[in-house]
Amino acid sequence: MKIKSIYLSNYRSYDEFKFDFSECDIVGIIGKTGSGKSTIIEAILYGLFGEYRDDNEDCLIRDGQDEMNVQLIVEHKNQIASIKRFKKKASTCKIEFNIDGNQIISEH
Repeated sequence: MKIKSIYLSNYRSYDEFKFDFSECDIVGIIGKTGSGKSTIIEAILYGLFGEYRDDNEDCLIRDGQDEMNVQLIVEHKNQIASIKRFKKKASTCKIEFNIDGNQIISEH
C-alpha cells in the first residue's frame, strides 16, 4: 500500500494540513522540536488503524474546536481508496471508506 495524500483538519496542533505524496518515492519529515512531525506520523496511524497515544480520543481535537478529521488517500493493487475518520467532541468516531466509488460509513 502506498499513501498518496494526507489531509488533516483540527487535528491536534494543526488547523489544516495537506500533503501530496504521489510524486514521492521516499519521504522524510524534518523540523524543529515541537513543530508537529510526530503528529503527522500519528495522524497516519490514526487514519489507517484508529490508534492514538492518549487515553481519550477527544484529545485529538484541536484546542478550541468541536470536531476534527483525518483523511488518507491510498493506493493498493492499482485501486485508489479514501479513508476518512471524523470525530466530534463527546461522540464516537465515524469512519468513511471509499473504494472505487463505493462508500461505506461506520462508527468506531
